Amino acid sequence: MRTTIYLFTSVWMMSIICLTSCNKQVTFEQHDRLNISKEFRLQEVRSENNELFERYTYDGQKRLKQVVYNGTDIFELSYDNGSDKVKSFNEYQASYDEQNRLTAVSGPELSNTQLKYLPNQIQIIQTTRMIVPGPKPTQIDTLNLFTDGNGAVVRATLLPKKIGYEFRYDQYANPYIHNEDTMLPILLVYPLQQVFKEIASLKTGRNLMRVYQNATNISNSVEKPLVEDISYRYDHIKYDVPTSSNSHGELKSQRHFLYTE
Repeated sequence: MRTTIYLFTSVWMMSIICLTSCNKQVTFEQHDRLNISKEFRLQEVRSENNELFERYTYDGQKRLKQVVYNGTDIFELSYDNGSDKVKSFNEYQASYDEQNRLTAVSGPELSNTQLKYLPNQIQIIQTTRMIVPGPKPTQIDTLNLFTDGNGAVVRATLLPKKIGYEFRYDQYANPYIHNEDTMLPILLVYPLQQVFKEIASLKTGRNLMRVYQNATNISNSVEKPLVEDISYRYDHIKYDVPTSSNSHGELKSQRHFLYTE
């Protein structure tokens, strides 16, 4: 009888130890995936075939020092002492107003851009000098960004082509978090029609999920309305930021985002 009681007690004690041990194993600290570290930065963007699209290099203050864009375009950035606003890159100069908002990007090359801030609207005016002489030595394009009460860019018009766009976003931070203000001057050296989606996403701070082209183009030769859907994969170990994206528009593409952590 004593042997039987002893065995039962041993099994009971082992069960308690096992339960206690198991409880310790499943206890872990929850990490707020939306609270993204100030040190967190995008490093590279690559294609599904590992082709380089973008590369970002930083200085000791986590400011962008060099940007490789479109695979081969290289920009070297400089700042005023103690400032996180880019002062110049390559031969371009950036200007700001008293509220530290970008107002102009000017350079000796083909284009100069000005920004005007209106209630619930940002107007971007780009003047391009034509390479081939003709009746119009310059071309002026205007991108009007219309924002909601939270500052998100919900629609845009591109003039003089009279094309309108509408945007839908997800609820997560885009890959350029902490770099939005620095990237905007660089994007503005490219034609507005080429970078309007990226500008809208930067100003909103979220990932574009759908782009509509509406019927504001009244030309007889208007193309069919464009609808671009973009899906994202979120499997970063710490934060809710996309690790890849797939564009399902007319030009399908896949992009992979690599970060500093």
